[in-house]
Amino acid sequence: MSDFVQRSLAQIEADPISVIVAIRPAVPDLTWQGFGECTYYGKPSFTQDRERMVTPWCVGHFVRAAQWLDQAPRRVGINRLKTTYGWKHVAERWHYERDLVNDYYIGNGMFIAAAYVLGMRVVRCATGPNALLNLSMRARANGSQAQVRKAEVAR
Repeated sequence: MSDFVQRSLAQIEADPISVIVAIRPAVPDLTWQGFGECTYYGKPSFTQDRERMVTPWCVGHFVRAAQWLDQAPRRVGINRLKTTYGWKHVAERWHYERDLVNDYYIGNGMFIAAAYVLGMRVVRCATGPNALLNLSMRARANGSQAQVRKAEVAR
């Protein structure tokens, strides 16, 4: 990661594809789904999952993840209580709560890529596609009202 230059949210939003293309060589085992081959969506294809990172669908994931991560409170050390898979759900709820977009989904790998780009500390979990970050547990409160709102809409 030493060769990669950190970017600001404004730089990410201005040209997200170039930022994704720039980060991929620095993290060669990262796909849109996370680290390594993931089989969540059928037959795995590492190469296809890497290529998919620059499709419009995944670029949207990346920008949404960066928007949430940019405002989320950080801590000095790595938070071992929640993985990127859990944090991405908090970010999705945050976007849902603010009704900023119609598509709230964020792929785990695109969330990890955004964390790298924004200069967060990222530690890959020993197994699986997830990572740990230096996010404060206060960040989880940012999406807490979304479930209440969703239940009210369903009534």
